[in-house]
Amino acid sequence: VIGIAGLCVAAFTLPQSHPATVVEALTRPPGTSFLQALALAMIAVLFAYDGWTDSTYVAGEVVNPKRTMPIAIVWGTWLVIAVYVLTNIAYLHVLGPAGVAQYEAVGSETIRRLLGSWGAGALAVLVAVSTFGTTNGAILTGPRVTQAMAADGLLWKPLARLDPARGTPSLALWVQGVLACVWLWFAGGFEDVSGWFVTTSWAFYALTTASLFVQRRREARGEIAAPSYRTPLYPLTPILFVLATALIIFSDLRDSGWKAWAGVGIAALGFPVYALWKGRRARSA
Repeated sequence: VIGIAGLCVAAFTLPQSHPATVVEALTRPPGTSFLQALALAMIAVLFAYDGWTDSTYVAGEVVNPKRTMPIAIVWGTWLVIAVYVLTNIAYLHVLGPAGVAQYEAVGSETIRRLLGSWGAGALAVLVAVSTFGTTNGAILTGPRVTQAMAADGLLWKPLARLDPARGTPSLALWVQGVLACVWLWFAGGFEDVSGWFVTTSWAFYALTTASLFVQRRREARGEIAAPSYRTPLYPLTPILFVLATALIIFSDLRDSGWKAWAGVGIAALGFPVYALWKGRRARSA
């Protein structure tokens, strides 16, 4: 965040002292509608704004989660919004709309015009540090889901084991590492990784949001207690979220080919796995 803030300060205070990089202008493929282009652009945006869910994976290990979790999710999300919006304003200030549309590596071109090649190299280091930080967060939180499922009898029981000295789900960590390597082996580039991730993850976000309607019906029947938090502008906000997410996912599945469908197919394997382990748990009980 400090590095991005430095980039924004440079964008608004330093003159453009270096020439623009000559590249071939990026153009929209023929036959692509505005909605298709918008959905494709939103894939990268949704990837950038993702991460607010990771804190929920470790909610069971958080001290005073009723106070801490809303701060982490709500204020963390607002911080990310502020950072990305300010950064994009900085890009537009230096490159203009035409320049932003022309360059694929917008941040690198922005800092190169201000500070030259050494500035672009410094930005590359910043991106690497940010990537390692993101990866660290994913490593810390992701295996907690596998561990919790195994503890509930929905996966192989050894995956629930915690390291006696560190308290970490060591076997679940190894499984995640192996699966990540396999996933990257088949990826052709960053766009494949982000596209697969968004298509599958946001499908689950839409399902999770849709479950709010079920919870409200259960609440109305007196089956569950009313929660202390109420969704603002209900039911408009969850309906809008589900419809927008469904539109983006549908567009990606239609335009991205087999790779997007492969991600959905892998996620769909959860259904038979769930049925298998649920059945085993019922028989063992």
